[in-house]
Amino acid sequence: MKIALIILIFTVCNFSGATSLYEVEVAVESQNSVDRERGVEEALRLLLVRVTGLKSVPQNELVAQAYLDPGNWQTSYGYIIREELDPKGMVYSQTYLVVNFERELILRLVREAGLPVWLSDRPRLLAWIVNAEHDGERTILSDASNIALTQFIQKRSRVRGITIELPLFDLEERNQLSPSMITGGFDELIVQLSKRYSPDHVILGYVFESPEGNLKVLWRSPAKDDTQLYGVEAKTLDLAATKLVDHMADETMQRSVLFHREFHTISISVTGIKGVESYMRVLSYLESMEFVDEVLITRVASNQIDFRVKSPYSKERFNSLTGREGQLVLKKPSVNASDKQVFVWRGKH
Repeated sequence: MKIALIILIFTVCNFSGATSLYEVEVAVESQNSVDRERGVEEALRLLLVRVTGLKSVPQNELVAQAYLDPGNWQTSYGYIIREELDPKGMVYSQTYLVVNFERELILRLVREAGLPVWLSDRPRLLAWIVNAEHDGERTILSDASNIALTQFIQKRSRVRGITIELPLFDLEERNQLSPSMITGGFDELIVQLSKRYSPDHVILGYVFESPEGNLKVLWRSPAKDDTQLYGVEAKTLDLAATKLVDHMADETMQRSVLFHREFHTISISVTGIKGVESYMRVLSYLESMEFVDEVLITRVASNQIDFRVKSPYSKERFNSLTGREGQLVLKKPSVNASDKQVFVWRGKH
């Protein structure tokens, strides 16, 4: 019996997204071998959802074979026990199997299976959400809020591989912002207060109970060129949170999903290489990129190596993505398509 009005403000900032993408938590009943084997398979299934951006991953022959022996893709596992809230707000202890997977092997599986790759540099979302209780009291959820709704949002966010954070809502913010201002269209103030968190997007929301006994979620973007209103309906908080997070993930995934179908051959030169260890680090770095399918060495000089790489992206997009982490810095943009791109290695030597 809750309704949530979610207002999306797509305010692009500078932030480099998701961490621990290849570490997956799965709820298990015990730590015995049977539950562990089931858990590792479920973790692999969840990871493919996370890496591809698809809510349902097509099970072709390669994917089905991977599910038969999921342990081949993992590097380690462990357990944690966490206190959680059920949909009625009751506290219980839940054991989680934590599985770490080999990044390069998973990316190779996804590519060979013809599935999309959702780049790991994903946006971080900041959510300002007003929660209305039965008695009419309205509160702004913070990162310290211990209620089931926040838990379900965070849990589904981990499954989809996106970051949705709640504000601190400390004294400074409480003095400037009230629940009615979040629902009343004070968008400029919210954007200003959000700058301290450096998010990529900001979400404004309102959650309250409906007379019909269902939880409805409505949201829109305040952008002038986007007047469409979106909505979902669910009977429980966990289902509502799932639908909300899935929408956020689907929207952001559209901007950075990568299909390895058509390839561009790009010639690059990397300078600033000092010794064999530096050379190996450059080669390993190029091969680890999600948007690079093949790396060939074409020439080796004293402090420079020429490569030919294959990527689904154009030369311009390749340059932009390569420079994100600051380890390879573009020195000389090429004028002609046949010219080499010259990068300087700024990573470890």
